Amino acid sequence: MKHLYHSTLVILAVSCLLLFSCDRKPPEPTVITFNVSALELVEGETAHLEVTITPARQAQNFSWSSSNILVATIDDRGNNATVNAHRAGTSAIRVTTPDGTRRSVQATVIPANSVYIDGRFWARSNVNEPGHFANNPEDAGMFFQWNRKIGWSATTPGLFEPIDEWDNFFTFVLSTSWDLENDPCPEGWRVPTGQEWRSLMSQNYFWTNHNGATGKMFGTWPNQIFIPAAGLRQLMDGALHGVGTNAFYWSRSRIAGDTPGVEMFAAAFWFRAPPILPNQEMNLNSMHQTAGLSIRCIHDN
Repeated sequence: MKHLYHSTLVILAVSCLLLFSCDRKPPEPTVITFNVSALELVEGETAHLEVTITPARQAQNFSWSSSNILVATIDDRGNNATVNAHRAGTSAIRVTTPDGTRRSVQATVIPANSVYIDGRFWARSNVNEPGHFANNPEDAGMFFQWNRKIGWSATTPGLFEPIDEWDNFFTFVLSTSWDLENDPCPEGWRVPTGQEWRSLMSQNYFWTNHNGATGKMFGTWPNQIFIPAAGLRQLMDGALHGVGTNAFYWSRSRIAGDTPGVEMFAAAFWFRAPPILPNQEMNLNSMHQTAGLSIRCIHDN
């Protein structure tokens, strides 16, 4: 009889506990909501980010963080934060509540002076003096010999006038690669490869006049870049040639092959003014390393 009595008490106690558990409401889930779904900034820009957190108890003592502080950092003021874009790349801007709930917004930082085409950031303008872009897309910038960080004027001396100190066919030193220290592109940028030029050639393009300069427009609006037909400086004496009708741009790629003398040549992007046959309009050609060509950089990201 005692055993029955004890069993009855246990059953009653468990029933009471179950009743209390059933009456208790489960904790309210934590919900984190941002005012935007994603951020896109240019290097040097800032953006406002706001967060709403429920329930109210989880909105106390929450924290902000950036997954890549080299790309973006945060100045936070409670529910409001300022995202500072430093360099090209992506960073997850994250909020973490006291109960461990996390949610993030991806911040994408794109390079200044760039256009995004086919998965790559192209510079909007040519290289002028080493380490600096020309002010405008239509500006010719300066000419460079392959693997040399010396810029030559695109205007003076004029056509058919030789220039002093030109590294000509007889005086140049053969280069087997475009050395990093000789790349005239600004920091974070580089001379494109031949394959990267081919990728740009596969995009939409047309011959046009842009702010008084002739050349080709590549890409689809609004992601378009203008490549001016700045001509070149000839390999023997540095005289200007083809200004306004031809464009010659270095790649960092060598010309491969066993033909004698091929080691003196590198791949260059080239186009010229219409009307011409379609297969003679644009190509990736071999150019002697002493020719002076334009440089349009691609972002090294």
